[in-house]
Amino acid sequence: MSYLRHTKTPQSVVDKPQSRFLALPAELRNRIYEFACEPTLESEPTSYAHDIDHDFHIVCPRLLKQKNHPRTYHPRYYLKDSQRTLFSLTQVNQQIRAEYRPLWMRQASTRIMHESLDEFLSTFFPTADKMKNAPKLLQISWKHKGYKQSKTTDLSLLLRLSAECPSLRCEFVSHELALGIIPGTLDLCTNCNSRDCSVSELLYRRRVDRKKEEYGYLHSINRVLANKNDLWLQNIVQNNHMISFRLFGVISSTSLMNLEIQVLFTEESAPPDLLRPCKEDRMEGAKRYLIDAGCKGEDADDIQWVIGVANGVLDKNDCSTMDTLTQSVTLSASPT
Repeated sequence: MSYLRHTKTPQSVVDKPQSRFLALPAELRNRIYEFACEPTLESEPTSYAHDIDHDFHIVCPRLLKQKNHPRTYHPRYYLKDSQRTLFSLTQVNQQIRAEYRPLWMRQASTRIMHESLDEFLSTFFPTADKMKNAPKLLQISWKHKGYKQSKTTDLSLLLRLSAECPSLRCEFVSHELALGIIPGTLDLCTNCNSRDCSVSELLYRRRVDRKKEEYGYLHSINRVLANKNDLWLQNIVQNNHMISFRLFGVISSTSLMNLEIQVLFTEESAPPDLLRPCKEDRMEGAKRYLIDAGCKGEDADDIQWVIGVANGVLDKNDCSTMDTLTQSVTLSASPT
């Protein structure tokens, strides 16, 4: 009995058609990418620092990660969405991702929750080269409800990003104001029993004004982030010190949160006066550095500064124990 011998025939390899888009000259592809970039908010009165001073209606970028946050659909008090529909171009293939993503990032306006800040920075900007492609506007949505006064928030990587990318505007914003105070939470007008009249608008203004005052310390943090002093930037880029902040005080109608900025030097890079045994000398050295670094002035007297020197390698945990460092000095904020 004979059997037919079964032999496998090799499958023909089908060549995938070459992308006509990638066949275009690089200059034309970049021009097309520019049309697909997110519209910047620079052309609109949307800067948090200025908009809240001119109008009670605040527009901020949409959260990069939005998890169960209530949305405002009131026709006057809305939260404007960013246009991110074209960001899916980064998923087409590796070449388009490599070409398009840096252009998109440099024109983007992004807002993230403060608890996602470290993950965001380490994911998108792990190196100095990546930091060159930082977004045009980066807002950190901040809320101090449930804030522990012993907790410190590290600013070092955020400051490094700002130093490596001078075009970046980085700022902390009140999450409640950026999200938009929901008109449905306001009291009804006693005259018309609605929330769409001039009285309800006045109530909304008052609520926003209270929140602006409650989160007033964010303007001081933003001044630190916007500092472009050469000495300050040099120490940031060279990792000569760590910068963090913490809040202290009780929030009420009469007492507001106070801000403390902590600067922790390495022993090798610390100003010589900070290493002296005499506390008065260290105090003068700290004052001199803050002035030379552009951190101290008439508009910066509302910050309490704590300047210290680490015994070894800089570590985030050192910032939470600044008060216990023998070489740390505290420069109290000027009374208002």
